[in-house]
Amino acid sequence: MPSEQYPDSQPQPLPDEMQAHGISLREIGQGKSLLYVVNHNGKDNNITRETIEIFEVDASRAKPALTWLGNVRMPNDFAANSVVSGSDGSIYATVMMHPQYTLADMFAGKITGAVYRWTPKTRQFEKLQGSEFTGNNGIELSKDGQFIYVAHMKNISKLTNTNPTKIVATATLDYGVFDNLHWANDKLITAGSCTESCGNSMTYDCLKDYHITTINPDNLATDAIFKGKYTQDFSGVSTVLPVRKTYYLGSFYRNKMAYFETK
Repeated sequence: MPSEQYPDSQPQPLPDEMQAHGISLREIGQGKSLLYVVNHNGKDNNITRETIEIFEVDASRAKPALTWLGNVRMPNDFAANSVVSGSDGSIYATVMMHPQYTLADMFAGKITGAVYRWTPKTRQFEKLQGSEFTGNNGIELSKDGQFIYVAHMKNISKLTNTNPTKIVATATLDYGVFDNLHWANDKLITAGSCTESCGNSMTYDCLKDYHITTINPDNLATDAIFKGKYTQDFSGVSTVLPVRKTYYLGSFYRNKMAYFETK
């Protein structure tokens, strides 16, 4: 049964009803965290499920435990890309492409996506006006919750956490695309494909090499801390997790992870 926080939940998904995409973790104390997971339709073609699934992670035990709390359905079964939560229980999700658009539209620079916000009061996702960009992707909140950071292709924007939103700052990469966003101490960090071989036409074929870039949350100044080459075994880098001197990389193209260590 879902918790009382999510009374409109669909039934708890079975393993074949989970196709996880973006994830976000929020610590709540005493060794516990809330895990938010973008869930697509699953492996069964008869399943129609576009939700944000919420779990409690209890790492205070010798063996960590995962408890399903409920889910929130995306509006019109839009496919979310990334998710983040607020301290007040609100949930923010990006939609990269609304159904009427294609990857060709996104690569051509058309406005294809937006940010949606769910709150315990509204109990439904609502589009934040002014958050419409080309290929809305990674998302994060400022530490005080007053600003939203949105990655959208070669750009990242800092928005007010209001509806309608207001753009506070925008930065552009001349060497790659922004993908998932996460906090790494006092800076944001992203990993994504390099575009230096794309020329004027961006396609999946040219998005092979990758970069890791940190972002100043105040003015969005960027710093490329690593650039790497793709291999036959691993390409399509979409996210990075730094753990001390090790960087773990995820991919939108491969069913595996990679890592490298720095000195």
